[in-house]
Amino acid sequence: MNVLTCLIIGALASGRALAGTSAEVAPAQVHAATGLTLELVADADAVVPGRPLAVGLVLRPAAGFHTYWRQPGLVGLTPSVEWSWPAGISAGEMLWPEPQRGMMAAYGVWCLKRDVCLVTPVTVPTTLDPATVPSVTLKAKVTWMACSRTCHPGTAELTLTLPVQEAASQVAPASGATALIKQTIQEQAIVDDAWKFSAVQHGPTGGFSVTITPPPGRTVPADAYLYTHQRLVDSNVDPVRHDLPSGEVRLDLALVEQPDITPSTLAGELWSASGWGGLGTSRLLQVRAPLVVAPTAVPPG
Repeated sequence: MNVLTCLIIGALASGRALAGTSAEVAPAQVHAATGLTLELVADADAVVPGRPLAVGLVLRPAAGFHTYWRQPGLVGLTPSVEWSWPAGISAGEMLWPEPQRGMMAAYGVWCLKRDVCLVTPVTVPTTLDPATVPSVTLKAKVTWMACSRTCHPGTAELTLTLPVQEAASQVAPASGATALIKQTIQEQAIVDDAWKFSAVQHGPTGGFSVTITPPPGRTVPADAYLYTHQRLVDSNVDPVRHDLPSGEVRLDLALVEQPDITPSTLAGELWSASGWGGLGTSRLLQVRAPLVVAPTAVPPG
């Protein structure tokens, strides 16, 4: 339903039916007629047995276009990557860049409006032998949606072939694409257990209240904004902030229509332009809040 909603919005915004175009496969890069250019990159020029590797899917929206974050919010389609790894190579969880707030027609969304890279950490086995396996080919089937005045879905199959060597070159590859890998890693949410979170859903159809308890001597930034991983919060409604006498802050959030099953833990990131007190360069703070469903549909006063 989420995708269908976005397609309808795009058609209404343009006054005509939406027409999506799939990308053509190219060895390293796909220039899509959907407002998005894609490319597979790695942070090294070769695969070295036993040495970790970071592989990235670069997304470059055309001017005026955006694609979507891991949770798009009210409407939109999250980019998906279906990897095919050579035997013996395994991958970790994909790392997402910092999200942005944007608009699709009249609806607020959580999106990516700039050049970004979805990064997947890869483990290379020590048993990989360059003599018998001179190169490896990584394959990715990508599905996405890019939106401007209208929404354009697309699919592509990308490949990246790297030589297998006993040691990588002394000089690491330097390019705008590989710089985006580093940028995504730097943007990963800070984990600090000194910050405490709790969350309440007010009745089965009510909104959420998330209470933020800062460490002693700290305050919650005035621009703090919560992005959630689950499809629960309505991204089209601004949170209502309540500064409590205890120094805690409560954010009242609207419930999205037809939410996912209510989880026991609310997962997401708290964003602030000022960062989180010297803990790192990221503007995101990890949120893991036990989620309780209260009987009332009205948040506390």
